[in-house]
Amino acid sequence: IGSFGTSYTKEVALALAHHMNKAKGWSACLYLRTLAATVGCTTRTVRNALRRLESLGFIQTVHRKHDQIANWNLASVYKLGQAVLSL
Repeated sequence: IGSFGTSYTKEVALALAHHMNKAKGWSACLYLRTLAATVGCTTRTVRNALRRLESLGFIQTVHRKHDQIANWNLASVYKLGQAVLSL
């Protein structure tokens, strides 16, 4: 776990992998609070884990906004990163 991050980073990665859809280009569309509830931690811990996974190249995050409501964020899309796709 040392270079990978905390145990929560591993749990977030596993939760994302469970929700990945091959038909949609190996992506998962989830809210932070859904991941936090699945893993059993706070949304801040999930956010830190996602940043770590992105820095390692395991995932790529696409943040989405609502077209008509300025303050409304939609669930982010998480795609497999180049580090995993190159295997």
